[in-house]
Amino acid sequence: MKIPNLVRGAILALAVFVTAGAIVVPAASATPEAPYPDVPVTSSYTAQVQWMKDSHYTTGIQTSAGIRFKPTAKMTRGSMAAQLYRMYAPDNYTPSSKKPYKDVTVNSKYYKEITWMKDRGLANGIKNGSKFYSSKKLTRAELSYIGYKLAAKSGYKAPATSPFKDVVKTNKFYKTISWMNATKMNTGYSDGTYRPNGGVNRAQ
Repeated sequence: MKIPNLVRGAILALAVFVTAGAIVVPAASATPEAPYPDVPVTSSYTAQVQWMKDSHYTTGIQTSAGIRFKPTAKMTRGSMAAQLYRMYAPDNYTPSSKKPYKDVTVNSKYYKEITWMKDRGLANGIKNGSKFYSSKKLTRAELSYIGYKLAAKSGYKAPATSPFKDVVKTNKFYKTISWMNATKMNTGYSDGTYRPNGGVNRAQ
């Protein structure tokens, strides 16, 4: 199974096709272009961002200088829901609930996307699962949960010893973080930490 490097951040982590249990990273273009002014041709992630733009999975961010990708911007839980929805939700999806979380109603931004995420089993609510907190930053631990739910095969067993010194076995994301390490999706930092509560850039 070919697996992308999730260390690059949430956008590039999702720049994949999940098909028949395999993950296929989009191939680099023979004639790469700069998809946004702040993503030069020389960037290591240019081809992936261009693919996402061409596929309408990302539309960039409006700034005073025009549309930009903002690769160092932090990904929020709401914007992640939007990315996932564009990539994986069926065209005929109908929300199953008018209020999937206490802080998400039909009038909320990303209402449909967040509801789909919950229906798909990709959303992990906060405060006993009662709230989504759309504007809250997406953490590295939460990204591991999404990656696991999208790509992991059944039967995976977490190791008896943690692969990271800052991720204890009682951490609710212990299994998904360990899986990320086992599949080489994210092997953490050189100091032996994973930094589960750290934010995720759109591209790192």
